[in-house]
Amino acid sequence: MNVVVRDFGHGLAEIGQSTRAKMAMCRKTDDGFETCHQLAKCKDFLHDAVACMFIKGRKSSIYSFQYDPDTMPKIDLDAIRVYVQGINGDDALASYKALQELSGAIGWDSIILNKCDSGFVFEGDKRWLNSPASISLFTGIIRMGQYGPYGESLREWLGNMKNHRGNDPSYVMQAGGSGAADKMLKLLEDDAVKWSSFAYDKLSSRALHHGCGWVAYCAGLYAKSVCDGSFPVGR
Repeated sequence: MNVVVRDFGHGLAEIGQSTRAKMAMCRKTDDGFETCHQLAKCKDFLHDAVACMFIKGRKSSIYSFQYDPDTMPKIDLDAIRVYVQGINGDDALASYKALQELSGAIGWDSIILNKCDSGFVFEGDKRWLNSPASISLFTGIIRMGQYGPYGESLREWLGNMKNHRGNDPSYVMQAGGSGAADKMLKLLEDDAVKWSSFAYDKLSSRALHHGCGWVAYCAGLYAKSVCDGSFPVGR
């Protein structure tokens, strides 16, 4: 499978990340895929980019990350497609199994894992694009793949994160460890956090980036900078 990895010349100001994964939303082409924005380790940049497809007139610009749907490749909305490099086959398989379990539990289309010369492309049901939190969960699970084999279930895999060090194991513990599995399913079914259910266009780039991810949802938290505290994350 061919993937054209585009370099848009945006040097990102990312915080330290323990993950090896670099990711970008990608879209289908006649002979494979192409990336739609700069590769990033920080998963929040990816939901920042997708926001531009749901919020009219929005262009993303934060921490030197930029996405402009008028001048850069438009992100597919018929399915979620994420290109990732820096991970191996075992990492990808663990992430695939976790995403597949969630998709199956909620009755969504199966996950497709494409092996490419330079990495992998994960494809899933378009409903993974329903909210910044669900996009954050999809990309977060891709990053978690490097922390051990999958085992028997999502709950077991998440519980075993306590044995690892790094950003993502820490996030899993903040979200409830093995109990985060139930919260993840709730997130995917929660109409209150869909793009269409809240005035995301009123949020600053900082509030969207920091306050709307899967960890904030599962931990029952939201960023203090998000409006007046009425933001639905955590309900």
